[in-house]
Amino acid sequence: MNYVGDFVENAIVYVTFNTFDSNDPSASVTITDLVAGDVQIFKDGVIQTTPGAGVTLSLNLGANNGSHLIAIDTSNTTDGGFYVTGADYQVRINGTTVDAGTINAWVGTFSIENRSMRGTDGANTTVPDAAGVAPTATEIIDEFETQSQADPTGFHVNTKEVNGTAQTANDNGADINAILIDTNEIQGKLPTNKFMGSSDGADDDGTLNTIATDAARLTAARAGALTDWINGGRLDLILDIIAADTTTDIPALIATAQSDLDTITGATGVLIDTDAVDADALKADAVTEIWAKAMKDLAQGAPSATASVLDAINWMYEAFRNKSTTTATLFTLLKDDGSTALSKSTISDDGSIFTKGEMVSGA
Repeated sequence: MNYVGDFVENAIVYVTFNTFDSNDPSASVTITDLVAGDVQIFKDGVIQTTPGAGVTLSLNLGANNGSHLIAIDTSNTTDGGFYVTGADYQVRINGTTVDAGTINAWVGTFSIENRSMRGTDGANTTVPDAAGVAPTATEIIDEFETQSQADPTGFHVNTKEVNGTAQTANDNGADINAILIDTNEIQGKLPTNKFMGSSDGADDDGTLNTIATDAARLTAARAGALTDWINGGRLDLILDIIAADTTTDIPALIATAQSDLDTITGATGVLIDTDAVDADALKADAVTEIWAKAMKDLAQGAPSATASVLDAINWMYEAFRNKSTTTATLFTLLKDDGSTALSKSTISDDGSIFTKGEMVSGA
């Protein structure tokens, strides 16, 4: 059986095989009745749950009769966990037809990251400090410092690429020296003890120190307040509204109210005295509304001692209009239906004085 190799995880494995004439092993013939589901793959001797998953067949490859290719995609997840590292796989075709005969055959094996190097040819024979353990970042830095200090002139670092960008040759030492020259020149042109702190490091409350203090005072809250005051900010918009109210809207309302007062008092600019209203100033429709106020059939009860003018008039109207009954001891005022007692009062007569009591509810 053909071992095709050890593959990295998720690789595509290609297994080739040939079919021949049963009477002439040198004569290649085609194969029939072979589909992906007829390819059985075993992992360490255990068959795949879904035969054909991840399998692609190429029969008579390249117009070569009898030469066939099975491509196995080990990234296929139909049977989750089937293709894993550290396992061996066996490939078998089942129930196919070659030269009129049924063929079942093992055609190849492969493994996924399950082989280690053998022999010493080409192997790294250097024994690491700790076998199988990668050097730590601290160890790498220590070694770098040791080598650079041992021979500063002979220790070089060649940077080929930085974050995917290829680097070109450059004399960093010369560039740094040029920067130092420019920096020294700038420092020499700066005024001493005028805008900066003292050259001896002492704080002389220079202009820059003052600016730093002011900047520290500009907290986020204070900056937000300044933003609100800026034209178009929240406080500015509120002030605009207040200004519009006090300069336009409110004066207009006052003027309207004064006009109404003039109408009520009957004179321009005259104040209203207590309870003083010019009857002539009442609108005709207001007078009409008052006189047109309809009476109502009052609810059963006693007249209130503090009734409104309208209710008082309504009681007098009911007493004048509605039916009433009088017995030797009782006066009864009926409602509009002529049978329900609206209100009543006791009466008496001793031959010299007729007495009528206060009206109470007719209930």
